[in-house]
Amino acid sequence: MTPCSRQKNDRYFSSRRHIESRTPYQMEYRIIRKDGSPCWVSERGNCIRDEKGSPLYLDGVIPDITAIKIRSLLAG
Repeated sequence: MTPCSRQKNDRYFSSRRHIESRTPYQMEYRIIRKDGSPCWVSERGNCIRDEKGSPLYLDGVIPDITAIKIRSLLAG
């Protein structure tokens, strides 16, 4: 499994675990923009459910945290 495939797999199972346990989720990961440059994001949210408790959709935000990651790496 490639590192990219492993990362996608980890994100899938992490969000799935939070949906099943009915807890908010948060994860950080790297993506590649269309121009080929790397970008770090912090995804967090909740699963919205219907009146029977079945999942309807995920509601959340995915802000770009690349500048924060770079500062952290430079600070050592």
